[in-house]
Amino acid sequence: MVSRMNATRRPLAAALISLACLAAPVCAKDALPAAEQKSLERVAAAWVKLGVYAAKKRLGAQAAECLRRAQEAAPESKRVAAFAQASTTIKGQAKGSALKSYERKAKKTLAEVAKSYEALARSAPAPRSLRYLGRALVAEATPARWSLVEQALPSALSSGDMKGASELAASLSELSPPPELKPLLERYVRLAAVGSVVLRQAKSHAMR
Repeated sequence: MVSRMNATRRPLAAALISLACLAAPVCAKDALPAAEQKSLERVAAAWVKLGVYAAKKRLGAQAAECLRRAQEAAPESKRVAAFAQASTTIKGQAKGSALKSYERKAKKTLAEVAKSYEALARSAPAPRSLRYLGRALVAEATPARWSLVEQALPSALSSGDMKGASELAASLSELSPPPELKPLLERYVRLAAVGSVVLRQAKSHAMR
């Protein structure tokens, strides 16, 4: 298990990094269970709320980041679409104190979002659960969440989506995992990649 001493503390800017695999849409809206979709919409609403605050403070870049995160969670949300339209009209310059005030609110939002994604990770099937867990770690990395990664990796690998499992493991390895977990992530990247190739070859052979 991941020790508490190896928790990775990262500044706010690092928590808002973009990893293409983790940010990719989870799946089509209609394919998600209603409860899962509702949870994702709550995540999007948290980002929209923060984005509206950023827009009021004339923090254009921060508002755009909040919009991107909201779209990542619930791309078809009407609330997100309304914010996308409103955020294009930000004018003027932010005051010097605005960014500090925003960062305080953003820290709370990140903790809220991380908690929501962790709950989704615990209930969703693999490899979707691993993607949610990755998003939780991007928002707020804790030893307990890294321990969940360790538990979730076998399910992701056995889910049948080898390519997805490999990409997710690779993305997670970029999030500064605890030293004892990094070799395991690298091993799963290799295993999933090999499994994906074998699966493709088997399908190709069957079609002949």
